[in-house]
Amino acid sequence: MRSCRWMRNALPALAATLFLVTPALAQPTMSAGHALRDTGEAYSVSGKAEAKVAFVDDAWWAVLSSAHGMDLVRLQGTQWFEETVGSPHLTSDPNMRADVLFTGSELLVLGTNGSSIELWDLQYVRPGFRLRPGFPVTVAAGSGTVATDVATVAMDSKDRLWVAYRAGTSGFVKASAGVGPSGWLTWKAPVSFGYLGNGVAENASNNAVFAFSDAQGPKIGVVWADQSAPPNNAYRFLWRRDSATTFTLSDWNGPEVAYTNGSELVANDQLSVVSFSGHVYVAAKTDTTPSASSMGMDRFVLLVRDPDGNWSKTTMRTIESQGDPATRPVIAIDGEHGFLHAFWHDVGIVGKVVSLESLAFGSAPLQVFIQPTSLTTWDVQTTHQVLSSQTGLVIVADDNETGWQYWDEVSLGTPEAGNPVPTLSSILVSPAVATVASFGQVQLSAEGFDQNGQSFAITPGWRADGGSVDATGLFTAGSLPGTFGVAATQSDSGHGTVFVSNTTPAIASLAIRPDPSTIAPGAREQLTLVGVGPGGEIVAIAAPVAWSVLDGVGAITTTGLYEAPSSENRAFIEASAIGRTAFATVVIVPPPSSGSGGTGTTTTTTTGRTTTGSGSGTATRAVSSSFPGGGGGGGGGGCAVACGGASPAALVPFAALLLVLYSGASRRRVFSAENR
Repeated sequence: MRSCRWMRNALPALAATLFLVTPALAQPTMSAGHALRDTGEAYSVSGKAEAKVAFVDDAWWAVLSSAHGMDLVRLQGTQWFEETVGSPHLTSDPNMRADVLFTGSELLVLGTNGSSIELWDLQYVRPGFRLRPGFPVTVAAGSGTVATDVATVAMDSKDRLWVAYRAGTSGFVKASAGVGPSGWLTWKAPVSFGYLGNGVAENASNNAVFAFSDAQGPKIGVVWADQSAPPNNAYRFLWRRDSATTFTLSDWNGPEVAYTNGSELVANDQLSVVSFSGHVYVAAKTDTTPSASSMGMDRFVLLVRDPDGNWSKTTMRTIESQGDPATRPVIAIDGEHGFLHAFWHDVGIVGKVVSLESLAFGSAPLQVFIQPTSLTTWDVQTTHQVLSSQTGLVIVADDNETGWQYWDEVSLGTPEAGNPVPTLSSILVSPAVATVASFGQVQLSAEGFDQNGQSFAITPGWRADGGSVDATGLFTAGSLPGTFGVAATQSDSGHGTVFVSNTTPAIASLAIRPDPSTIAPGAREQLTLVGVGPGGEIVAIAAPVAWSVLDGVGAITTTGLYEAPSSENRAFIEASAIGRTAFATVVIVPPPSSGSGGTGTTTTTTTGRTTTGSGSGTATRAVSSSFPGGGGGGGGGGCAVACGGASPAALVPFAALLLVLYSGASRRRVFSAENR
């Protein structure tokens, strides 16, 4: 649907989704944003400089990773639906992370798992995507050839693709051998362009490639963090005219110094790039260690290149405390209204919105985009596209400790809001979610709305990516069960979903409950696998269930009885039945210690924040945290995090995550301090 956000927010929550987790299933509670799913995989939205979502045909799409691989999903109303493209997953590799770029007709998915870079070309054929023949293709692979957790893709004005990545301590760009989908099947030799190794504090750095136009015309650019020791420590930039012909380093101009500052460690491995109206905008994190002596120095900077090639630096955020946890800045641009949206991790996902004319970050209020109430967030991603009131803004994030993914949608106004003439602004398909048996039928209808939310007469065309739908919206299922998208289109598109199922009641997804759960070391927890119907109803699973512990932490029986190990840790649980899978997280932590009476005091050893508050206990140990708020808890002991007076029992899940896991490695993707 086009972004008439007042209507989307007023819709009742659609319950039929492959990723549905209802409140009854003990999903994380959110004070901002929404819980999406437990992926069974840490760092599932990771990838600095990459994008995970794209706006296509009045709907948001995302490529998200889990313990079972990488999936294409679609946002409809307030729920996400998985789209099957050729097979159950784009790939079954749980380590693969995507960069997503929509070209106008193709959704390009560039995936990297640290040793191989693959490209999927998904052609949009309303209402869904089809994998083009010959894809995915390998862009680069092999020991010594690829060594990166980030790879980005761009398309120049001639429809040639460019990919940037790291191998060893060098940055590389690589061009497709030809233009258009047939030319993307093979690739030219890579060009090495700069130092991406460790010079001071980081093990390795990252780069980003993107298309832009300036006063000289259309170009491809690549920006990277040179983490050499000062005075060579800098953010650097190379560019290539689209009309160049040799595909060697001689085609590239520069490097330009986007930003350096003498002896200061300005270069970190975190970048986010958007090009707009002849300008290049780069959000970057400095490598200055947050300490008492560095408070007030730059934490995040915005580097801007004007159409004439001049660079400037604006402070986005300073270091606010010793051990300041703020990290991973990301930007998006609302081109219609001239605003830049910046957001980053600070336990939750927070940020600011500023005018492109002034870039006045200091006076802009801090906003909260995503905030679980008892867990944390880490990575955050959005789109490479320039935004408008038609698209709105969608961001996705992960919790690198529990495997949960989160999301939020931000309204950027109503299309044609100032137009006095009623104009079609959105289309609503009813029912939004329907269920039929094989060869069954369901009548769908479509209602149009103008920019003021009033009914607007339409006679839309109908398309479905399974079964068939006639000109009146009558959907007829085929013989195969599955989940099928339907679109009603008349300049704008509205989307619906039909589940074709021969089981009664139909099961749209599986879920484990409780998830997440918290137990003591050596204790047991009975887990249950349930089905979730298209209407959100809970359905008992009569089929055999296969239970497993993915990371070997503890053990689980064939009936779902989990036994924790004898020490603090975190376990990812997998349950499979009827050809589907669900994941859950179990946090193992001792019961809170009792404390003496008095005023509660909390010291956060990682962020340097100290919070105090009244209570009847004193915390017996400090927990790394960056939650603002009061200190001591009431009742049986002090509050071990900055919890605003919450009881210790209520903080056990969060304490477990931070005490045990904050510095730990993920189950499959091992990340060192460079990735913070």
